[in-house]
Amino acid sequence: NCAMISQRSLFEIEGSIDFTSFSRIFTPEIKTVIHTIRKYGFDIRVVGGAVRDFLLGKAPRDVDFATDADPAELIFIFDLEGIVYDAGGIQHGTIKAVFGENKIDVTSISYKLNVHGNTISIKHPVSWQEDSLSRDITINSMSVDMNGVLHDYQNGTKDLKEQRIKFCPGAQEKIKQDPMVLLRWFKALAFFANAKYLKKDLEIVTNLAYTVRPIRHDKKTQLLLASLVQNANQRKIFGLMCQTGVGQQLDISCS
Repeated sequence: NCAMISQRSLFEIEGSIDFTSFSRIFTPEIKTVIHTIRKYGFDIRVVGGAVRDFLLGKAPRDVDFATDADPAELIFIFDLEGIVYDAGGIQHGTIKAVFGENKIDVTSISYKLNVHGNTISIKHPVSWQEDSLSRDITINSMSVDMNGVLHDYQNGTKDLKEQRIKFCPGAQEKIKQDPMVLLRWFKALAFFANAKYLKKDLEIVTNLAYTVRPIRHDKKTQLLLASLVQNANQRKIFGLMCQTGVGQQLDISCS
């Protein structure tokens, strides 16, 4: 079940980013993309880690955008407006608007293209609320619209304030489909010196530790582990990895 939907101005939340710093993030290229998408009646919001940074009072290095336009609509709009684009990420619903060296990722909410043999199935965009449920953890499930309104469908603000890392609903199925979801739980725990987690989430991680075995040599996995090695809380995180059996599945030395 969703928590009560919270919608309030980002700039009124204690400790969050101010309007001036928020405005600086929007380069002329980003403004062009936003204007173009909104011109055709679609919504566009900042999602993911950037929202978390906003709430912590930081200007994010990377900003991810999501829209309720589907990739075909984005391509059509960009063609009409003469915006160069890269459709290489269409399988995940991502179209990049290209401005020379600068690329701006825009992802359709909850869009997934799956290929099974010779059959293609597309999961179409749904509501922003359903999209928030499809995310990995609650502190990554929030979105901010272009008026600076924070949309929080799963109490992510409260979890962030209380340094709680909590899976979004349906975590088991998500992990089986994409074991990186499990590894991102550990990465999120490393954000905080005294991170909290739910007992049931720890049980999910322990029960599904085996799912990370096939991706232990993947580039994404190696990059995530490398970032954890550099983290101030690395001892605690690697200790928890070994406690849950994830460390052993990744061939980490747990002695």
